[in-house]
Amino acid sequence: MTTLPFPFVAPVRGISNYRRAAATVTDGEPVRCVHEPDNAHDPNAFRIARHDGATVGYLPRNLASRAAAAGHTKLDGTVVEVLGDPGDQGGLRVEWSSPHTGPGDSEMAPAREESVRTSTGVVLGTLLGATDRLVRVQRPDGTAVTYPRRVLDERTVGTPP
Repeated sequence: MTTLPFPFVAPVRGISNYRRAAATVTDGEPVRCVHEPDNAHDPNAFRIARHDGATVGYLPRNLASRAAAAGHTKLDGTVVEVLGDPGDQGGLRVEWSSPHTGPGDSEMAPAREESVRTSTGVVLGTLLGATDRLVRVQRPDGTAVTYPRRVLDERTVGTPP
């Protein structure tokens, strides 16, 4: 089977090699997984990075090979669990919700006026509500997710009530 059942939750592998970047990851933080076909260790590897581009680890090998076989080039996800201290023997679990299959971001759904984006421009979904610290977003698959406001583009969130 080469397809992946979106959305799905998976651990981040290799996190011990990226302790500094992983140490401050928080629940609800958006991350992006990018295929690295030129990776010397595994041409199916998918690197997981924070919104600032810092690597925190890799998608597990069995899932990476399935994603590569399906033609995915990027996956958008959200950290759903921080296990212990990721900077020191801890771990992360990420829910992967959106695949992309091409060299650019043209496959992403076009932003609507009410769409909420991360500070790097990734469309998360439609704004449901916001406070001074949290933003509730309805994702394209219909699920509602709460994100920390600090990781979002404030221009797409609006003013809390």
